[in-house]
Amino acid sequence: MEHDAARPLLSPDLIVVDGAGRRIEGVDDFLKADRNLRIAAGHAQVRIDDISVRDNEVFVSGTTDSESEEMSGQTLWRLTFDGEIVSVIHITRDPELMTVTRYHAMQLR
Repeated sequence: MEHDAARPLLSPDLIVVDGAGRRIEGVDDFLKADRNLRIAAGHAQVRIDDISVRDNEVFVSGTTDSESEEMSGQTLWRLTFDGEIVSVIHITRDPELMTVTRYHAMQLR
């Protein structure tokens, strides 16, 4: 929940996309959606299981722990860097599980 600490690590033009093609564009919208989702899911927490680096990409696998069954489960994130700043985050999860991009789209309706 340290979203302000994460901000300097993320591009202002950050793109976050999930396996269904739902997108969030911009760091402000992403941080707001992530904060709101974690609160709605009972302060969901992420446990990192593995991190792999290849060129300008970092692959992170982990599990989200939450009171919400729709939120709890395994996740794979692929972070693309522009220098030392994250410019794109791809999220891969079971299609039945919630992603921040899906939550964001639901909030816009």
